Amino acid sequence: MTEINKQPTTEAGRSMVEMLGVLAVIGVLSIGGIAGYTHAMNKSKANDILDGVSKRAVVVSQQMILGNTPSLVEYAGKKIGDYSVTLDNTRGDGFFGIQISGVEKSVCERLQGQGLVNAADIYLGDAYFDESTCSEGNGNVLTYVFNDTLNVNAVASEGANGGDDEGVCTSGIVKVYDCSTKTTTDCCLDNGNTCEQPICRCSGDGDCPGQQTCQDGSCSCPLDLGGYSGRLAGDGQTCCNTDDMPWNGTNYSGVNIAACGCPLFGEVVNGTTCCRNGWTTTSEGFYDGVNIAVCGCPDNGDFTEGVCCKNSEEWRGDGYYPIEEPGPCGCPDYGELVEGVCCKNGNEWMGDDYYDNGIGVCGCPDGGTKVGEDCCLDNYLYGDGDGYNYADPTICGGCPEGGENIDGVCCKDGKEWCVGDYACETEYCS
Repeated sequence: MTEINKQPTTEAGRSMVEMLGVLAVIGVLSIGGIAGYTHAMNKSKANDILDGVSKRAVVVSQQMILGNTPSLVEYAGKKIGDYSVTLDNTRGDGFFGIQISGVEKSVCERLQGQGLVNAADIYLGDAYFDESTCSEGNGNVLTYVFNDTLNVNAVASEGANGGDDEGVCTSGIVKVYDCSTKTTTDCCLDNGNTCEQPICRCSGDGDCPGQQTCQDGSCSCPLDLGGYSGRLAGDGQTCCNTDDMPWNGTNYSGVNIAACGCPLFGEVVNGTTCCRNGWTTTSEGFYDGVNIAVCGCPDNGDFTEGVCCKNSEEWRGDGYYPIEEPGPCGCPDYGELVEGVCCKNGNEWMGDDYYDNGIGVCGCPDGGTKVGEDCCLDNYLYGDGDGYNYADPTICGGCPEGGENIDGVCCKDGKEWCVGDYACETEYCS
């Protein structure tokens, strides 16, 4: 029976399986990185539009207050980022629009429902923005309408700011027509006696629907940490921020699938659970929870025979750990399963480590090179039970430790290679 030299061996390199595993990890990280980069770019573009429109509105307002008529020529060729900017002066007396062209669908959808401080109305094409659907491609045209004093409560057309097509205000908000009984702040846009359009104003939070509050006479959702107004969800009650997190009375956090959907670009599974990359949301709304039955294995692992595996590691409740015994996730210490045997660098798993077990299914021990039926490593010849202690230049192509091949015999300093050293006195090397 072959004697087993159970000496732990040092790793000489990485196997192909390990390299493929590294490439797989890089691939997954790349996909996640691309998705995160796209999300960040869309958010940055949307913020640039809001900032650029707001700054231009202030400039135009100042010109109109001074009695000047802003010229369309001033905006010829002007841009906000990659988007063309046009001044729209067809909105009636005392109103103007800042029009943004060439907006991509993803950026358009991010802007939808955010609103803009001091904007009286927002249009997508010729329809109200919040009642429209962003088109595919980059052909979306947005128009932010302001009055000359940037009074958010003024309206450029009937039905805006809570009023319907009949000019009737909803949600308990009052409407104002007659300037003779109201102050300039309340109603009058000029020195006339009658407002051409109704102005819908709230007097307190109780006038506003759901979680919206009354801010300077207008109902709106609380601002998020980025300074952007949240949107009122379809249920007419819940305010959601740009990351689709609900307002909890203090800040935007947590999950409300029915009103806001899944936060941070997660996916609704079974109608009740938010999943992303195998993770589920915790109470704060971030993806660091585990629900294998619904979302699958965390961090996009593979579910194999009832176990979550990733890169030859096994999920153990709080992370992936190297496996200790051959099983569904593969071999310990990132070895390779060959014909039911765990191998690494030609050595075989024997319960507590990888050992030299002769030339077998694992190949040449210690990462040696197969030459016919033999194994060579650095010109050493492998011998069962003795390891790489032999020399045969006719098989391995050279002699160990810089010896010289003399007629098929390895010699050095006049001595022939014996088992493990140049120690034999022979006529071949003298």
